Amino acid sequence: MNPIFNRTLQALCAVAAAALLSACGGASSTVKPLTEFVTPSIAGSRVIAFGDALSDAGNRVGGARYTVNDGGAGGSMTLAERLAANFGFATMTPVSSGVLSGGAYSYASGGATVADVSTQIDTFVAAGNQLTANDLVIITAGSQDIVNSARTYYASGRSTADADLAKSTLATAASTLVTKIKRLTDEAHAKHVLVIAPVNVARTPWGLSQGANYPSSSAEYTFLEHLSVALEGDNSMSSFGSQLSLNLGREYPSTSAGLTVLLSDLSSYFNLMTGTAPGGTFTHPTGSLNTYSSYITSAGLALTNPDVPVCVAAVTGVIVNPVTTTTCTTGTNYNTSVFADDLNLTPAANRMLADYIFNSAGTGTMRTAGWR
Repeated sequence: MNPIFNRTLQALCAVAAAALLSACGGASSTVKPLTEFVTPSIAGSRVIAFGDALSDAGNRVGGARYTVNDGGAGGSMTLAERLAANFGFATMTPVSSGVLSGGAYSYASGGATVADVSTQIDTFVAAGNQLTANDLVIITAGSQDIVNSARTYYASGRSTADADLAKSTLATAASTLVTKIKRLTDEAHAKHVLVIAPVNVARTPWGLSQGANYPSSSAEYTFLEHLSVALEGDNSMSSFGSQLSLNLGREYPSTSAGLTVLLSDLSSYFNLMTGTAPGGTFTHPTGSLNTYSSYITSAGLALTNPDVPVCVAAVTGVIVNPVTTTTCTTGTNYNTSVFADDLNLTPAANRMLADYIFNSAGTGTMRTAGWR
């Protein structure tokens, strides 16, 4: 485990104690594997995603995702789509309303904030949808809120009051998200809710661009990091990730009956995926190339281009095949890259994160929670 994140996790566990979900252990070994419940072979079984770009299955016109859209079978798959595929659902259908029968569906939209995700969940519940043990709910939210709060802070006087406002805004967003998760468990009777915490936005190309002197003296980078995840020395526990974990821990304490809500914090794994190669856009890469090299995609491809986006930062919205688009770097192999643009991930990175949640025995995974 990355030593920085190890200290981060210890600090978070100390604050949240037993209330924290699987990130600190506490999973029940008596829980049946989720694959026995959530499978296309059971009539009515569903995977339902809410959230942002990591769960968007093509809600834009034309069905494009917020990643590299290469047109190949499964080529532009997002994290939620890959998880659904791991459970046996070949496709995930983008939806915005209605009562859903068996299958895999996504309400998610790229760039969605917690407020947007709240609307997605409210729409689902208001339609009368009810969830059973044969359903898996996937939620990805918070990254856009972190970016928006940081942009407001950077554009302001960057005073202590501005910093406090950014942290307060994110704390409110985290609390709001947990309130909506409770709608799913209390009103729609969800039994399995996977909540994927935002990764460290400071490690994205956009985040790194805020601190040219990282890691030595960039207050901008450090501030963004403190908005995203818990860090050693930051006793405020004011990051979105910290507040999400604390709020979920209070509402869903681990019991011998197993977890209803699993919080998956991918910070440690994401640290290994990002900023590990020398050179490129950023001269002060992070992570460890030696420990990273063993983490490969299911297709056997290592992500060897961790800090240079396939498409330039000016690209917003849908990212298309870089071979035919002048706004993308044609010399960059997106099959071995982490970032599609300055914030969104490539299909390869999405697959790696999904497979880690599904197959690994690491922190915040389905195996650790007893779901697999």
